[in-house]
Amino acid sequence: MNISEAGKMLSANMQRTAQTQEADRAKLTKILTEDERKTDKAMKKAQDILENMQKLAVLAQDKSLGDLDRIELQIEIEDLKDNLVMIPDMLLDDMNNNKLVSKPANLKQQELQDWASPDGSAILQRARDRVMNGGKWNVREVWRSDTEIFVSHDEYGGEVWEVKTPGWYVLDDDQNVITRDPDGQYAQTSRKVKTVRERLEWFTPYVVMDSESAEKSADLIQTQIDFIRKWRDEMPARIQDVKNDEKARAGIMQEAFSYLYELAYPGGKQNPSVNAPDSPEAYISGYKVYDRNYFGGVMHKYDENGNEIPFEPDIETDTGKPQEEEGEFYAETKKLVSKNF
Repeated sequence: MNISEAGKMLSANMQRTAQTQEADRAKLTKILTEDERKTDKAMKKAQDILENMQKLAVLAQDKSLGDLDRIELQIEIEDLKDNLVMIPDMLLDDMNNNKLVSKPANLKQQELQDWASPDGSAILQRARDRVMNGGKWNVREVWRSDTEIFVSHDEYGGEVWEVKTPGWYVLDDDQNVITRDPDGQYAQTSRKVKTVRERLEWFTPYVVMDSESAEKSADLIQTQIDFIRKWRDEMPARIQDVKNDEKARAGIMQEAFSYLYELAYPGGKQNPSVNAPDSPEAYISGYKVYDRNYFGGVMHKYDENGNEIPFEPDIETDTGKPQEEEGEFYAETKKLVSKNF
């Protein structure tokens, strides 16, 4: 017998084994209730999603990949992970007797920050845009709530105004964050604004932004796939063993239900999707970074030393109309035009 014939025989034997196992499983599943079948189907759906995620994680282990390729793979993985989130709740809604199972006790609703999703962008979307424009993906991002004018002087002593409008900004340094105590007093902390990578690691256990992380994610996903396969393989026989014990049968379903929630919300945290608009972790005003949004709807002006200059925002433009009506603000020096603030 040559190698080719041996391979064909091995393949045929494996196929017969798989067919026998499936036939045996089909016999056992006849004793399952409709809700037990639905639970098994939900686990199979999760397994299929994880297998697709693992393929992407394996691809991401290629050390030759650039940042843009990795971001695209990370986005695809998160798209798939978002589908995992829907499975347990859809199963609960679809069950005939959803009192047989319950949500895990450690499931915690994420605390929403003051101003969620200020511009509708997502963390990976912004990272991709920066890389495409020649920038870095792993930066410290902050949100500027107000329009701010920074004044400098040219060689002739004339004022030059730089207007920064509300939006996401990249910190040039890793300055500490300022907080405010219950008495309204501001205080410096030792906390830094998280980098994009640090925020990703908080959002998701499946990070593939370097080959080492991708390998760890692939191993984690394989462990999850193995658990689901084992549960599905053993479930019919376990149900058969306790077929007259409704409480024990419900316990077997609860195992699956709790695991589906753990896949959807690792550690019990209902984290937002990395692909969904995210709320700022920190806010910048002037040259300082704060942990909460204490500002909004006003305009600030700063001198070259970072000191705030008294400023009346409703000065007239050269059309004679207040800027709120005009929609465009022209500095008296005619050196800057800032729109839509």
